[in-house]
Amino acid sequence: MNTINTRLLPVAPKTLLEISENFGTPVWVTDEGDVLAILVAGGYGSTMSSNYNLRENASEVLVKENGEIVLTKKRQSYEQIVENFIY
Repeated sequence: MNTINTRLLPVAPKTLLEISENFGTPVWVTDEGDVLAILVAGGYGSTMSSNYNLRENASEVLVKENGEIVLTKKRQSYEQIVENFIY
């Protein structure tokens, strides 16, 4: 967890908003438990997030100067998204 990942995978990741959008290639190879820092997110940041296409809002963490990672916002579940729908 305290090392910088230098492994790259030359494939396109899952699309974000529309079929033609993605983070680009190459992408970092990640393992369960890894923390991915997206430092510049533009309109995809938390402030502009929504549940368009039933995508869950992401969790958010704070990385302290000593390297400690603190969860500041839990990831939204699918159940939380649809609980206010009227059928």
